[in-house]
Amino acid sequence: MSDLIELEYALDYLGLPRDAKDKAGLVPILISAASADFEGWCRRPFIQASYTEDVKGGRERLRLKHRPVSTLTSVTDRVALPLAVKPTTEYREDADAGFIFLTDTATGVDTEARWGGGRGRWRVVYTAGYTLATMPDDVRVAVADLVVVRFGRRDGGENEESRGDWKSVRTLGIPKRVQDTIDRYTEEEF
Repeated sequence: MSDLIELEYALDYLGLPRDAKDKAGLVPILISAASADFEGWCRRPFIQASYTEDVKGGRERLRLKHRPVSTLTSVTDRVALPLAVKPTTEYREDADAGFIFLTDTATGVDTEARWGGGRGRWRVVYTAGYTLATMPDDVRVAVADLVVVRFGRRDGGENEESRGDWKSVRTLGIPKRVQDTIDRYTEEEF
């Protein structure tokens, strides 16, 4: 997993000078931990990467696992012999939703036709995700808030309590606005 915010952004958010001696110490570790937590809670990666995915057909749209789609390289019918790469004029993608629709080659308008059916029939090669420059602001703020929580707590985010032979570990909650952002970006089970 990659960091979802830059070190300088986190230092500014924490109110630390950019030349803080902590620059090479704790804050980068907290950024990595907060980024990993955020991606884990959302059940999806955020940093741009390339994917090759075999997608089930039989519907009006193909659904990709990763989004937003930044580049759709190819869509190949794995059942046709010889393998048939669909011309880009025959489909369009909804980049934010991660869907691919068939289009009429003459008009470019979506058709109601279904993609040929079959589990894993369509091999899609694409790039999806955000760069640090295109990362949504609400994601950046949420990750920075998680860094603040971790920075202020420095004990891993847990309080330990014990009475006699009874011991409890209580994890402190995350800020509501972070949870709201997580809810907006959480992927349903695929």
